Amino acid sequence: MKVPVNILIVDDDLGMLKTLNYILSDKGYNVDTSASASDAIDQIKKKIFDLVLTDYKMPDMNGLDLLKKIKKISSRTETVLMTAYTLTELTDKAKQAGVLAVLHKPLDLDKLIALTRHL
Repeated sequence: MKVPVNILIVDDDLGMLKTLNYILSDKGYNVDTSASASDAIDQIKKKIFDLVLTDYKMPDMNGLDLLKKIKKISSRTETVLMTAYTLTELTDKAKQAGVLAVLHKPLDLDKLIALTRHL
């Protein structure tokens, strides 16, 4: 029996949350969503997630800082940063922080699905 994969999506864009939730739920993943970094931290303290997908630019905390906090709470949780910024420096910082991948918006959904399959 296959163990379900728990994914948390964090983005202040509600359209992005709904779209990714629909796509990943349709692929059989257990998906939770959060519109803020602070809410995401609360959820991570209560539930084990295999993967957290987070936007970089959010009002209460940037995604890179959120991912660093997630790793302190749950070191086994894989993290992916989503961003519209294509700065090499941001990608380098994210990889140094231990992210699985940096996905640039607009998202390549095939690449996203390929990342979730290895979980």
